[in-house]
Order: sequence, then structure tokens, then C-alpha cells
Amino acid sequence: MTELRFCAGHPLARAVHRIYRVFRSGERVVAVCSRGEDLRAALEEVGLKARLGLPPELDCISIVEEEVSRCELCNDAPRGEPLRVALLGHGTVGTGLYRRVAQLPERFTVVGIAVRDVRKAERAGAPARLLHDRCWRVLRKPADVVVELIGGTVRAARVIHWSLELGRHVVTANKAVMAPRAPELEKLARKRGVQLLYSASVGGALPALETLRRERGAVHSFSGVLNATSNFVLDGIARGLTPRQAVVAAQRAGYAEADPRLDLDGTDAAQKLTLLARAAFGRDPLRVRCEGISRLAPSRIRAAREQGKAVRLVASCRGDEAEVSPQLLPLDHPLATTAGAENRLFVERRGAHPLLLCAKGAGRWPTAEAVLADLYDLTDLPARARSA
Repeated sequence: MTELRFCAGHPLARAVHRIYRVFRSGERVVAVCSRGEDLRAALEEVGLKARLGLPPELDCISIVEEEVSRCELCNDAPRGEPLRVALLGHGTVGTGLYRRVAQLPERFTVVGIAVRDVRKAERAGAPARLLHDRCWRVLRKPADVVVELIGGTVRAARVIHWSLELGRHVVTANKAVMAPRAPELEKLARKRGVQLLYSASVGGALPALETLRRERGAVHSFSGVLNATSNFVLDGIARGLTPRQAVVAAQRAGYAEADPRLDLDGTDAAQKLTLLARAAFGRDPLRVRCEGISRLAPSRIRAAREQGKAVRLVASCRGDEAEVSPQLLPLDHPLATTAGAENRLFVERRGAHPLLLCAKGAGRWPTAEAVLADLYDLTDLPARARSA
């Protein structure tokens, strides 16, 4: 258990950053501060469960209200100069990330932002002096790290490869690139002496990759609800919405893309499953059987609710065998009560109790917080390694 104390002299966002970094390391967290309810709301905004009172739980931050005169943030001086960040993409997550790093000028300085629409980015609060409508203009600027948030596959993979070749660290949330190409790109990163970090590519605020890497060797199997869009849609259909109405509701809530087919057919969950299997077992599954929810009859989903059960799109892996499929779960199953945009990961371990992790798996702030945590990890590197 880790106790973190926060005085009133710092923005809540800084406390949230610190708590999340400890949470993703697998520690139970007790946060002591005078603004308990405000801190709880700030943590839940980035997708972390929090409650006032003790005892601490692995998937929930406990908050104790108490006056604190001085805290660890008062002496939280970064090493060396701020990390120079080239930000590629200013969409939902990119906008959130820029707002976060702008609050931390002693740690980060953004040297440029690549956007599709300069005027739209200006209206969203990005400084005009940083904006460019061509990625290469931003990549030409002196930077320590490139953050790739443009999405897609071909162009994003090219940008990541170029950045590593130039000897720059890369942080990305792009599961579609990392699932097939992470081993190749990580080899290039090692060759160039830089870091390639992508914890945000799975689970938003859920520290899924970090947990399975830490538990490698002890993992017997794991399963999870890893796609917020499908989960949100399943909940909507169970409540009586048509599939189309449920998808529109997910889009309006910011949890579904304009074209949600990769979420609904299981592709998104399968990509995440490949990354998690690699983290847990050090190798790709021999095959990933994939079935989404697109062909699932609404009557089956509603019947499950009437029977006191739930249908969930479950991604699971045991050794070389991996699968994504809709499953009918009793309500006492660890994954059955995964709600809305929440993600869960259930890990069965050899010689130890199982682990259950819960956090919001989609949306601006959960994903931005995970990207920011990777950036923080780079600031902890010695100055020479940071500016490789």
C-alpha cells in the first residue's frame, strides 16, 4: 500500500498524475488531502474508480480527508530541462493531452502540433504558433519525443518508423500499428537507443500492458472486456435500444468512432488481445479466433438480462490459444458487471490470487492520462538517455 499526501497548494491535475502513476505500478493507493470529493471527481474523470474512506482496494483509490501542510509535490522537481514534445494529432485525445502537458511547463514543452485543420485546433485552444498542417514540418523541429496520435495504420507506422530512425523516443496509442509491428519497431528503438512506449494502446486508463509485463512468468491465463464501444452498445440493447440507436448513443458519448465496424466485429479487441498476450507470455498466440457482436440477435442480449445474466464481448488467452467472442456470463463473474465504457482485466496467476483491474477504457481523458504517464516515464530517464 502506498500513501500519497497532497496539500492544497497544487492543482488537482498534478495529484491525479501522481496517483495514476502509482496505480499503474500495481500498488494500492491511499490519497490524503483536504479536498476529498474534488479529488474523487478528478480521478473519475480520467477513468479511475475512487471513494472516500478505507480500506484501499486494488481497483479503487481510497481518499482520506485531512489537512496537509506540505506534500511530496512541493519537492517534485524534474531532472534537467523540460522534455521537448512533438505532438502529431489534435483530435479527441490529442486535445486532452495538450491541455495536460500545458499545465506542466517545468516537465514538458510542446515544440509543434500537426493537425488536419489549423483553425479548428485554434478554436480548441491550441496556440497558432505551434500548429502545422503537415506532419513533416513538426518532425523537422528539435524534439526529444514524438507523440503519434494521428490514428490509421500506413501513415502512422511510417511516422513512428521515421521518428525512431531519427533517434527520438516515441509514445503512441495506436493499437492497429503496434499489434502487428511492435516487435519490429521495438527492435529499431533498441538499435537507436530510444524508447517506444504504447501503454495507452490498450485499455485507456486500465494499466493492462503494465500489469501483464510485471506478472510475466506467473500468468496462467487472462480474460477481459477490452472494447468500450461494444460494451456500451450491449448495455444499450439490453435496455431496449435497437443496435443502431445503441451505436448512435455510443458515438454521442464519445466512445464510438464515426465508423464503428472494427469495434463491433471484434477487430479492435483482437488487436489489443495480441498486445496483451505478447506482454504476458512473450510471444504472439498461434491464432486469434475472432467473433464480434455485429451478428448477435438483440433478443438474445435482452433475454440474458431477464435471466439475471449479461452478454459481454470477452477477449481471452491461455498460452498460445486466444479468442474474442460474445459470452453469456452469470452476474457473479468478474467481467459480467463491466458497465458502459469501463474495461476490465481478470488475470489468473500460478501460486497467487487472481487479479482484477477496472478502469474506463475509452474517451479523451483516460487515454490522454495513459499517454501522459508514458511521457512521465521518459522524464525519469537520465538526461543523456532522454535526449538520445
